[in-house]
Amino acid sequence: MSAPGEGVKPTPADIRRIAEYEKQARATMPLAQQIGRDAADIAFTALGEVAAGLSSNPKDTRADLDKARAKIDRNLQHSISANRFSGNELGSSIAGATTEVIPLVIGDIVGGAVSAALSGDQARLERMDNLDKEIERRVEPRAKQLEKSAEALCRKMEALDAIDDALEFRMPDGSRLDLLETKVTIR
Repeated sequence: MSAPGEGVKPTPADIRRIAEYEKQARATMPLAQQIGRDAADIAFTALGEVAAGLSSNPKDTRADLDKARAKIDRNLQHSISANRFSGNELGSSIAGATTEVIPLVIGDIVGGAVSAALSGDQARLERMDNLDKEIERRVEPRAKQLEKSAEALCRKMEALDAIDDALEFRMPDGSRLDLLETKVTIR
């Protein structure tokens, strides 16, 4: 134990563990960033399909969605990197981008659906009938891949937790330093 004012003197084994922890943590962040990007892409793909099927102006709606998607991608690059993760910033940026575009898209979609119903636009009504199947067809394979990526991220976080659990260093009260705690949830 170090005296007050002295630095902590980690054991050689802890020095190796800390270096490995840092290396693995930095290597994990790109995967976390990619998962965020893929999840946003899936959501915007689904909205794009809805817009194509129901919107009164699908081209403009897709353009609005593309702008919001690009903004989220830029924000992901800023909030998650090899040496930086800001969950608050990430959440705020996603909320901001979606708050800007969702009301526009919803308004256009509702307007298009009402217009199709009132005008008897049979082609658009048929697209509406098949919309859920089309969304599932486009999203399902990517959702399965996203699930695999999320599982890989969980395994990486569990590996980080194992490193941190193995540290010999103890706090002044004798408790261990717990940098990360993983919890397994069963679905």
